[in-house]
Amino acid sequence: DGRDYISRIISKGRFLLRENGKMLMLCFDFLGIDHGFGHESVIDFARSHGMNTKIVARHQRVIRKEGKTAENVEWIKTVYPGYLFKKDASGNLHHEVLILEMSPGHAAS
Repeated sequence: DGRDYISRIISKGRFLLRENGKMLMLCFDFLGIDHGFGHESVIDFARSHGMNTKIVARHQRVIRKEGKTAENVEWIKTVYPGYLFKKDASGNLHHEVLILEMSPGHAAS
């Protein structure tokens, strides 16, 4: 699960970056970036680990029928039950790819 990798990086991020350092992450929206879909959102998780986070870019991505995301659509729907894949006019599923910018802040108390 990509969310596990993101959480591990965020957990260590504050300790790996210099005071004014920044980290960029590319994430799929169905992983619960700004809305948790049954889990704590990535942005809230980052805040609780002392990282300020903002979304600096969004890009719509069509899910390739032969790709790994397509293979895992049903699993994604199970793990993130509130997430709804979107369909374009041709019936292709798509989701958003987000670029997050993270920097050290203050850990939540």
